Parts: sequence; C-alpha cells; structure tokens
Amino acid sequence: MMRCNNKKCRKRFSIFIGSIFENSKLKISEILRMIYCYAMKFTLEETILQSGIQKMAIVEWNKKLRNILVEKYNSLRLTKIGGINLTVEIDEAHLYSNRKRIGRKLVGQSYWIVGGICRETKDIFFDITTSRNANYMIRLIERNVEKRTRIITDCWRGYNKLCEYGYIHETVNHSITFVTGENNDIHTNNIERMWRDMRENIPSGLTNQYLEYHLKEYMVMKIFGMRNSITRFSMLMDLLSIE
Repeated sequence: MMRCNNKKCRKRFSIFIGSIFENSKLKISEILRMIYCYAMKFTLEETILQSGIQKMAIVEWNKKLRNILVEKYNSLRLTKIGGINLTVEIDEAHLYSNRKRIGRKLVGQSYWIVGGICRETKDIFFDITTSRNANYMIRLIERNVEKRTRIITDCWRGYNKLCEYGYIHETVNHSITFVTGENNDIHTNNIERMWRDMRENIPSGLTNQYLEYHLKEYMVMKIFGMRNSITRFSMLMDLLSIE
C-alpha cells in the first residue's frame, strides 16, 4: 500500500491500481508464476503443478494475458519490410487442412494466413483473411513490403503482376522443386518453416474467433522476438508494463 504524504489527506491506496494485479484475489507471487508458465508455454496440467493454482483461475489468467497481447497487436503501426537489396519470401497457407477431405469442413479452413519474412533482417508480416485473389494480394503486399524489394513466391498466378508494381519478382515451382537458380537461393524455405512453427504453437479445432486471437498472440510474440522461453518471459513482462 502507498500513503499520501499530505497531512490533510493521508489516504492509502494500492500500488496495483490500473495494473493487471488490481482486484485479483491471488497473491502477486502466484500471478507471476502463472505468467512464467504462460511464457514457457506450459500445458494447463503443467501450470497447475507448477503454480498450485486452481484450473479456472489459470484459464482466466491465460485469457487475460492473451487479450493483452491481442490489444497490443491491434495497436501496432508496423513499418514495411524489405527494401533495396533485400529479399522477402511470401507465401499463403491454411492453418488447418483436411487432407482426407472426409466429413465436414474443418473450423479455420475458411481462413488464409498470408505472410512474408525478410531473409536479411528477419522482419515479418502476417495477415488473416478469407479472401484470396490477385487484387487483394497485390494490395496486401503494397501495404507491407517496400518497393524495389526482391520478392520470392510460388508460381500462383495471383503474384504474376508484382513486377508491374515496382518489385523484383522471382518464383519457385513447388510442383517440380523447392529451390531454383544456380546458387539455390530462389526458395521459400524460411516462410515454410514459419508455417510449421505456427501450426505447432496454435491449438487445433478453434472457432474462427479464437483462431484469430491465437494468431494475433503468435504474431506479437514473433514480431517482438519472443523466440525462446527466456525472451518470452522478459518481453511479456515489458509488454504488460510490469516493473
């Protein structure tokens, strides 16, 4: 507690007013353990064992932390990636796929995830959309990638006019090979690895609303470089403005 030094006031108030600790019935140490478990990507069962906190409290706090990251994502004003003498790999994918095409359409199959990664700087962009046509993709790339960037994509025809919009465009035909060129530098291996990482870190079977929440949570962690448990915890604390 803090106390006003004015002799006529002397009111006491909590230092946690306006923070995520406000009105919580849990101890600060318990909340910090939960944040640590969240950063470490522990399962619900593992978090219960590590923190000793009841299941419903953990679920609510995980939801609160995810909402904070989503709000952070929504407030971001990201700069364009790429530029002169830089290479950006661009690709699109479904988060989930129904390879056997049996039964109803899987939740999330209406969502396309479009992304790009700059090889040299590791800067990234993501977009979640239900639209996938040439006009949309061109507008999306113009919003996220600097002109005169070398862009590498697959051979989908929606990318065919990129050169007309000020980009250096090269393609790899995935039906034949995954790398082309004499020095094997025409490929989209980096963005493909990102799709694999994304699928490993986002639960399956989510409704569209929660899928978007988890995707934005993942994007914030990627954008802020939360690539391992140590940096995730440290940077998560910074984003939460906890000192």
